[in-house]
Amino acid sequence: MFSPADRDSVSDAIETAVEAGTATVEASLLTAAGEPTPYELTGRRLTDPHGEFVGIVGIGRDLSERKERKAELQFVHDLLDQTEQIADVGGWELEMETGEMFWTAHLFEMLGVDYEDAPPLDEALDVYVEEDRERVANAIETVVATGEPAKVEARYERPGGEIRWFGVQGEPGIEDGKVTRIRGAVQDITEHKQREAQLEQFASIVSHDLRNPLNVAEGRLELARQECDSEHLPRVAQAHERMSDLIADLLDLARGDGRVGVIERIDLGALAGECWDAVETGDATLVNDAESHFHADRSQLKQLLENLIRNAIEHGGDDVTITIGDQPGGFYVADDGPGIPPEDREQVFEPGYSTSTDGTGFGLSIIRQITEAHGWTVNIDTSADGGVRFEVTGVE
Repeated sequence: MFSPADRDSVSDAIETAVEAGTATVEASLLTAAGEPTPYELTGRRLTDPHGEFVGIVGIGRDLSERKERKAELQFVHDLLDQTEQIADVGGWELEMETGEMFWTAHLFEMLGVDYEDAPPLDEALDVYVEEDRERVANAIETVVATGEPAKVEARYERPGGEIRWFGVQGEPGIEDGKVTRIRGAVQDITEHKQREAQLEQFASIVSHDLRNPLNVAEGRLELARQECDSEHLPRVAQAHERMSDLIADLLDLARGDGRVGVIERIDLGALAGECWDAVETGDATLVNDAESHFHADRSQLKQLLENLIRNAIEHGGDDVTITIGDQPGGFYVADDGPGIPPEDREQVFEPGYSTSTDGTGFGLSIIRQITEAHGWTVNIDTSADGGVRFEVTGVE
């Protein structure tokens, strides 16, 4: 028995099948307990050898799981729309057995096509620029073959010819040891790719056009030292060293793309010890009270800790004491140096700002960039010894 709300549409479908030969309709069948179950019903007209109508034959397909998944995807879409920090994200799901594709409404908006107009599996890759289709296909094959998530970046041409960059990621759904579906998200990363290209160009200029004349100057300095012993030459060497530090920090800042790389479980205490060994610390002292473990990009976190250690030594002197420890929701790096006045604490994160003649002014900008990429927050306070205390929070 059909649900009362669907009986008219079923009757109309039967009439269409009689007149046109075939018809398909979605309707709810009532169980013995009166619970509606969604079905897709397809009917075909039957005729005798003389072409006379004798009846209708049809099949029904239970759509319960499909409806649940579409509702689940729509829920994800609605949730993403409410999350301001995740911009232009759409969801999708691929059924491996049937080849059916489910897209969230926002993904249709991103693609610039009508809702409920997703292509079948054999045409799904056609939404991407031809040169990038194989890369997306390989990512899907990797998910199916390995049962592991995969990410890929590809270009899409919107109606009208506009090219956009998408970051596509897929998570496998596994049943009985077999990947039966792939569910994922698509994020518009066009602005990021444009900024990345600009920064790569900038980094190339910094790396080659500035390093080359610096190398020449350093070579000439060595020749000058062989010919004479001037009191001015050590100052020239210091200037060269500072220029080299500036170039290194500019490259770090330019190549930091606002995204984390490989995430792994971090032992903060052990990593803090490694960072201490990697920095010229002079007579400074480390108090390592860190015991926490959390997930992060190890390379970026190492750079963050090393920059904070260097910052403490640059401003607190060679005999400064630096403490690295845990706090609720994160960790801190503190020292017993002169500290930072409250009115200057936000300004120190600006690129190029430094109160030390030895600093480049980019170290703390890189720290903020790294924390923001992880979704963390960095703040400055006064340490227990009257120095500065950098607090990183939001760490899970």
